[in-house]
Amino acid sequence: APTTLAPPNQHPSCPPNSPDNNLYISFVSPSPRRLRRLRTIFHHFDLPTMEDLPVIIAGAGPCGMMSALVLQRHGISSIILERAGRDKLLADVGSGYDIQPTAMKVINYMGLPYPSHFHQYAGIHQLRLDTAATVRILAIKHEIAVLGEGFEAWSAQRSELQKMLSQALNSKYSDLRCGCGVKSFEEEEDRVKVELADGSTVMGRALLACDGVKSAVRAQLYKDQGDILQYCGVRTWWGKTEVAEGSHLHQLMRESQPLEEGLNFCWYMPAGASKGCFMGAPSCGPEGTKFFWAYSCSDPLPPGEGEDLTRRGGVVGPEAKDALGPMLEGACEFARECVAAALPEHVTMVGLYDRARLDLPFTSKGGLVALLGDAAHPQTPFLGQGASSALVDAFVCCARLAHSRDVRLALRAYDSEERRAGMKTMVQEARKWALISTSDRMFTRFSFRQACAWLPLRWIILDMMKQDKTNADFFLKVTMDFPECGHSSCSEDENEEDD
Repeated sequence: APTTLAPPNQHPSCPPNSPDNNLYISFVSPSPRRLRRLRTIFHHFDLPTMEDLPVIIAGAGPCGMMSALVLQRHGISSIILERAGRDKLLADVGSGYDIQPTAMKVINYMGLPYPSHFHQYAGIHQLRLDTAATVRILAIKHEIAVLGEGFEAWSAQRSELQKMLSQALNSKYSDLRCGCGVKSFEEEEDRVKVELADGSTVMGRALLACDGVKSAVRAQLYKDQGDILQYCGVRTWWGKTEVAEGSHLHQLMRESQPLEEGLNFCWYMPAGASKGCFMGAPSCGPEGTKFFWAYSCSDPLPPGEGEDLTRRGGVVGPEAKDALGPMLEGACEFARECVAAALPEHVTMVGLYDRARLDLPFTSKGGLVALLGDAAHPQTPFLGQGASSALVDAFVCCARLAHSRDVRLALRAYDSEERRAGMKTMVQEARKWALISTSDRMFTRFSFRQACAWLPLRWIILDMMKQDKTNADFFLKVTMDFPECGHSSCSEDENEEDD
């Protein structure tokens, strides 16, 4: 062995410029070109290819789980990272979703057993909030059959929707990890490295941000672009009330259900001395009858925030219920009794938010990260399109990922100009209807009630269908591009493993 160290470009026992010495130099002090070639070699032999890597999904709400289901249908594995604990994932927090026609097409396309988890609306019962006098009864189920438009309106409790989706997950393809949210991410040449809150990392071919209105992925993606949540000037309480059979509250609830052929959605409009609007619908099951409700009013100041993201970061418990009591002065007996009978832990108070920047893309510059659902386009619930848009996002994005070997190309097709423009309009419309429905101005309230009472029913139904057109067009395009995207050979594997 030599007594002195050899220079970095000289092997201790090889002549200069010899083949052995050149090979040594290529490993000890490689040129940038050689370094790239070495990385390619090591990636080829030691690291999984992009096709072998899973898709990483941030968030296990309806959007995240539907994404995993579409991917598993095509034999693609995923890792679902959820901040909340497993006990909260399927918890009944008193909230529900309107499921619009296009979202129902997605659910049907996936073959999910929705009839056992959802309720179909027979109609909408519009009433005055102060006296509970009927403004109008919209017999949607009957009138749609007459008009032949094929419109269906469904309702699902959050817990039931979550249960339906989670039961369809196959652990062979979908790895659900609760209690570990995304801290940061880094896009590399052909993969995404995601750091979790506990300091560990996972690698994936793509990162889908389905982590809701307070998305950690979006926060990093647009941290320097003024992308802030925008308070819409509306405060909302939601909850559930257990209704005992034969009680006075049960009798009042029965009076709010004039259409006997199905579920009646009740909408108590602001009138007289009452403030804000109250809406909800009953749910009858083996565990008894419950009434799921929400009350909204205009408020220039947003309420405080809580830690439970399954409740949109709202305030829960006695503080929320106590703040609601004074707001219902002047409201009808049913609204007051329904709220009074709700347990404090079933009441949540939140401010309604959307985004100040509606012009930002739904994908990253690197092309391997995409925003879906409320992470992309949060909106108020007054169009009933929030959950439905998230389900459609999940289906379209993951169907394109499943049918393209190029992740960037697939996500670019998902993040189309048409989709962005359509969702921008939807978010603005949802904000507008939130402000109109909760207005304190007497003229606005009177005009709104009169319009609801006297507009031709066909106009109202066509307007409902118009609100869903953005999702309908988005869904139609992907099913035309890939007619078989709802079916795949891995379905047999899933059935065998389930058996």
